[in-house]
Amino acid sequence: MAMSTLTTDQLSDGRLIVPERVPEGFLWVDETGAWSEDNFLGSFLFALLWCGTSFSFFAVWLFNFLAAPHVGTFLMLLFVGVFAGAGVGMIWKGLRRLKIISTFHPGEVLLASYPLRAGETFRLQFRRPLRRGYTRGPGEITAKWLCYEWVQYRQGTDTETRTHLLWEQDLPLMTVSMGTQVVTYETKLTVLPEGPPSLDAKHNQVRWEIHISVDVPGIPQDTAHFRFEVVPEVV
Repeated sequence: MAMSTLTTDQLSDGRLIVPERVPEGFLWVDETGAWSEDNFLGSFLFALLWCGTSFSFFAVWLFNFLAAPHVGTFLMLLFVGVFAGAGVGMIWKGLRRLKIISTFHPGEVLLASYPLRAGETFRLQFRRPLRRGYTRGPGEITAKWLCYEWVQYRQGTDTETRTHLLWEQDLPLMTVSMGTQVVTYETKLTVLPEGPPSLDAKHNQVRWEIHISVDVPGIPQDTAHFRFEVVPEVV
């Protein structure tokens, strides 16, 4: 199995969610796509406070530099500018997230049976309805089926986190037609017979996940993460 490191935006939040039992099978809901007024207001107010403070300091040091250019003043201006830029990034990220969750309901995945077993092939159904209206143009859905190891450990006084991609598979691309109200995706997946079973220890985990990205006109691309439990193959 190939070993490589995943970036932060490729990771799920790590929670192994117990699916809801429904007549069709087992249902997962991507909670990161759910609307939370308290979380949004808290994050937005923090970003405004951060920006207000950093912009104020930036304006003061910019005025000082323009009034009396000096290397020390310039370096301080750059230092404060980093914090001001971070504030702009937080607001941009928050507005982008707001656009996504105000347009889409959370993504859902349905499996007929669960947990999954090594060597098993199963059918997966994904759906993500728009809250209102329809897609304004054609789009696409891309997906990855992957397994990776997550490790957390102490190094001195710091907590370090490492991830190692053990295996991944790009799944077939599917187009989204213009005028779609519910984005859907269906595919067959196979758990590698030689793949490791899931591990959910506090500081060491083996995660099997599917990442499904929806990209339609007028809405920022968003990826839903679903983590599944894989148990050893029955001999």
